[in-house]
Amino acid sequence: MMKASLQSLDVLRNALVKSHPGWRIWFVPNALDGTVTWCAQHEPLLHADTPEHLAEYMIEAEADIAWAADRLGPVGTPAGVWAIPGCMDVDLPICATCGVQYPAPREDCPICLDERQYVGWDGQRWTSLAELAAAGHKGYIAGEGSGVLGIGAQPPTAIGQRALLIKTPSGNVLFDMISYLDEDLADHIRRLGGIQAIAISHPHFYGSMTEWAREFDAPVYIHAADQEWVARPDPLVRFWDGETEQIGDGLTLINVGVHFEGGQVLHWAGAEDGAGAVFSGDIMTVVQDRRYVSFMYSYPNLIPERPEVIRRGLARLKPYPFERVYGAWWRRVVETDGSAAVARSAERYLRFALGGDGAQTGGLG
Repeated sequence: MMKASLQSLDVLRNALVKSHPGWRIWFVPNALDGTVTWCAQHEPLLHADTPEHLAEYMIEAEADIAWAADRLGPVGTPAGVWAIPGCMDVDLPICATCGVQYPAPREDCPICLDERQYVGWDGQRWTSLAELAAAGHKGYIAGEGSGVLGIGAQPPTAIGQRALLIKTPSGNVLFDMISYLDEDLADHIRRLGGIQAIAISHPHFYGSMTEWAREFDAPVYIHAADQEWVARPDPLVRFWDGETEQIGDGLTLINVGVHFEGGQVLHWAGAEDGAGAVFSGDIMTVVQDRRYVSFMYSYPNLIPERPEVIRRGLARLKPYPFERVYGAWWRRVVETDGSAAVARSAERYLRFALGGDGAQTGGLG
C-alpha cells in the first residue's frame, strides 16, 4: 500500500481505472494525518489457478504498480510496501440490521427477508466499513477464557455478537465473525499471531467474512447446507459436507444443524487442559442463567426449534466431551460441566415443548 494526499483523488482514480482495465482501485481515509491509503487489486489475481499463471499476473502487477506509483508520487508520500491482497474494500454495502457485507449495492438483504431474521421497522438500511469508522466504531479485544480472546466492535454493530480468537499450538482460529474491521484491529490481531482459519456458525454471523479472509489470507469454513446464504463468494470460502470436519489439530467442526441446516459448532479438544470446549454461537445459545443453553429456529421472531432437530444435533455432539460452552455474546459462557449443561438444557426444552416422556434426549454423557 502507498499513501497519497486527499487532493485530486477522483481524478486519479478515474485515470487509473481508464488506463488499466481489470483493476479495482479505492481509497481509505486516515483522519489522524489527513492522508489516504490508496489500494488496488488486479482481479485475475483472485483466480490464478497455477503458479505459472500467478507469476504472469505478478509481472503485470509489478509493471502497473510502478506506473501507478509514478502517477501518484507528486501528490503523496510512499509508506510501507505493496500488498496483494491486503487492502480493505471499505465502501461495500453492509446490511445495518444483520451486519452481512455484500459485493455490490442492492435493494434488499436476503438474510433479513428470511423468517428467521427481520427487516428493520424503518425499512432496509445499509452502511459500510467506511461509514462505521466515520461514526466512531472501533475494534475491541478482551479475554473470554484460557487461550480465548473475544473480538468485537465498540459500539457494537448489527446483532452485536463478538467473534472468538482461539489460540491453539497449531495456530489461531477465528470462530464466528463481526462486520467491523479496520487497519488498527487487523494490526493488533497480526501481533497476536494472525488468523490461520475462520469458521462461522451460521448466516446471521457471516458479517464481513470475505474482507477478513482476504486481510489474513485465511480460509473460511462454511457447511455446504448454508452455501446459498453466502453473500460475497470468494475462493477462500470453503464448503464442507457431512457431520464433522477437522480444521486443525484437535479442532472439529460439528454440523449440529440447529437454527440453520448447516448450523455448526467448533469443538476444541485441547481446551481447559484437555477437558474440551465448544464454541456454539447461537446454534446453542448461552442464556442469561449461564448454567443453561437454549435452542431456537428464530430468536428475534421466537419460533421454536423442532424437537427432532434438537435430538439429532445432540446425537452428533455426543462423542465430543467439553467443559465450557462459549456463546455468541460477551461473557455468555457456561464455565463448568458444559456437556451436562447442554443435556439438561435440551431435556428442559423438550419437557416444556412436548411434556411427559417427550423430554428424553439420550443425553451427552
